[in-house]
Amino acid sequence: MTDTAVVDFHTHAFPDRVAAKAMAALEGTYEVPSFSDATLPGLRGSMAAAGIGHCVVLPVATSPAQVPSITDWAAANTGADLTIFGSLHPDMDDPIAEVARMRDLGICGVKFHSEFQDFNPDDERMFPVYDALRAAGMIVFFHAGNEIKALPQIRATPGRIGRVLDAFPGLTVIAAHMGSYLQWDEVWEFLVGREIYFDTAFCLHKLGTQRFVDIVRGHGARRILFGTDSPWADQAEAQTSIRALPLDDDERRLIFHENARRLLGRA
Repeated sequence: MTDTAVVDFHTHAFPDRVAAKAMAALEGTYEVPSFSDATLPGLRGSMAAAGIGHCVVLPVATSPAQVPSITDWAAANTGADLTIFGSLHPDMDDPIAEVARMRDLGICGVKFHSEFQDFNPDDERMFPVYDALRAAGMIVFFHAGNEIKALPQIRATPGRIGRVLDAFPGLTVIAAHMGSYLQWDEVWEFLVGREIYFDTAFCLHKLGTQRFVDIVRGHGARRILFGTDSPWADQAEAQTSIRALPLDDDERRLIFHENARRLLGRA
């Protein structure tokens, strides 16, 4: 990763053997089209077209049985142009041992999706897991807020994520979608200005320019990460939209690559 490489900190891809089935299910759930086939070659093609030098891929284990294979796939495919996070499931037997295995394999972070995994971020049964991740120097990445297709119940709210920050100072946490999709009033109340990163994925069209820039400035550009949610957004179009915002060169540099490089350099 060079000093000028754009980093997309929020993408999704699957092993080739399951990508088509996974995408068919997700397209049915979200009722929106995708912009790649969600394989790693498909993601790399999208990166090349968009001029993106590095992507963070965020798998989610929807059952405990998926966790070890996700860890293995992440370790085998992380490289010069991709960082693949691991995932943990709250119902797995020994998440602490899996954290140690991830650390030993060089995996630098874990993605949680409360809606797919049926837990609240501030559920105290997760506290030993967060403590182990903090001790390992690993990143905790939460899907935050609502979804493209509205959820009947929102688990990963700004208030609950804020309680995780309260309980685990020093834990590196990222909340997707500028802190919480469609809950930006609560983001201002509970998260803006705190030691937590937000990504820009799939929310500018909902937030609007002024409100988006207000959050960047209120929270601080050093804690904002460029992200697209590929394959659910076109990476080139998303980059163009963020570049068009009334931000200064220092803010753009932080958002597009410096913050990401600093975080990923911890691995």
